[in-house]
Amino acid sequence: MSSLLRRSLPLAAVLALAAGAFAGCAARDPVMLEDAFDGENGGRPALMYAGFSNWVVEGGTVDLIGARSEWDFIPGNGLYVDLDGDRPDGVTFKPGVLASRDEFALQPGVYELTFRVAGSQRGDRNTVVVTLGSVFRRSITLESGDRFGYSVHRIVVRRAQKARLRFDNAGADGYGLLLDDVRLARVR
Repeated sequence: MSSLLRRSLPLAAVLALAAGAFAGCAARDPVMLEDAFDGENGGRPALMYAGFSNWVVEGGTVDLIGARSEWDFIPGNGLYVDLDGDRPDGVTFKPGVLASRDEFALQPGVYELTFRVAGSQRGDRNTVVVTLGSVFRRSITLESGDRFGYSVHRIVVRRAQKARLRFDNAGADGYGLLLDDVRLARVR
């Protein structure tokens, strides 16, 4: 074995160990939920949509709207969710609660919740109440014409608990706040 190869072996072993350690860190990704809704329903909008990959619709209805539809109120944002969906019986409106499919095992630490919200773009004011179990509750009210903006929240969890993320639109007229780009991650 040449002296060059013998000197390279320890370096190769160190690199292999470092790569393994890095891969282990990557496997513990702090992102718990990330959803832009663009892949839902094969990338096609749908009224009264309930087939979400990461979400369940509790109570009423929500609509998957945006790109490639007559309901693309803010073009250039792909698909997004109208939190006060269409009326299934043609008469009554009941907004659905968009709840994370998973119940998250929160440990003590700091989490960051980000999402984009916009007004309905249809002439009314709307409020959504966002909750993460008992550790976070925020009410957000927007005017109809408000465009998409980021809502960023730091959440301190003091004791281990399980929680679902929920978006509950108040009102019942079929025109809710628009939701996109939801992300929940542990930051410390």
